[in-house]
Amino acid sequence: MEYGVICVLRVLFIRSTDPSKWERLQQLEPLTKRRRLSPGDSQTTAFVIDFVQQKCKLIEFDAEIIDRVTGIVRVNAYWTFPYLGR
Repeated sequence: MEYGVICVLRVLFIRSTDPSKWERLQQLEPLTKRRRLSPGDSQTTAFVIDFVQQKCKLIEFDAEIIDRVTGIVRVNAYWTFPYLGR
């Protein structure tokens, strides 16, 4: 699970490294209300917030922006996984 947080961290760091790209990313839909209705998504978001703020000590990112970025990544990213049956 911690590996999945890396993508969220990379997007969070874009805010300071590439403000124009950050603004474009903010146009993507995070489906916040819909994700909050899902217990799995709520647990994932809580884990990501804790990981970023507590383990990584990145307190400059508040829970709201971490939640938004987590949603943007989960809703808009294309994930590929190797086929485990071969």
